[in-house]
Amino acid sequence: MPIILALLAVCIPLTACEALSPTGPLDLSDTGGTWCGDYPLYVTSSMGVNIPSDLSSDITITDVWLNDASNMTLDGAWLMQHRDGGLLAGFGRFPLSEDTFPDWADAVPAIGAVVHPGDRADLVLKLLSGPDMPARMSGVHIVYTAGGWEHVTDSHSGAGVGEC
Repeated sequence: MPIILALLAVCIPLTACEALSPTGPLDLSDTGGTWCGDYPLYVTSSMGVNIPSDLSSDITITDVWLNDASNMTLDGAWLMQHRDGGLLAGFGRFPLSEDTFPDWADAVPAIGAVVHPGDRADLVLKLLSGPDMPARMSGVHIVYTAGGWEHVTDSHSGAGVGEC
């Protein structure tokens, strides 16, 4: 009996430490660059953050915000699943063109959306810039749950309008 208790004393903290990992199963490996758009064409813009398909478990997105934003706000976030390949994972005008991104028609609000292992998806953000220029942000902060635990992760790519 003392051996079992000793093993539990070692296993429980290790399990708890793993479950409270800051990033959990969602590890974003974007490049860390900055997407740029010209003012005023990109005052309302979109940015896509690719959600890796090699997740080890389901994740549910619970919150999203911009890191280090200056003159830029987040005005909505959607999860866009891809049926036929192609990922957004970039920067452009908002709303997305359904001619270029036919899966945009089926996008759902990101908060509460579930991504399963093997899903091909992008987190699509609607960004508003201004009225002062330049406008920028350094990345996206994503809060999500997986396996009953809350985790956080950050993208490494930012966006700017005006001077970048």
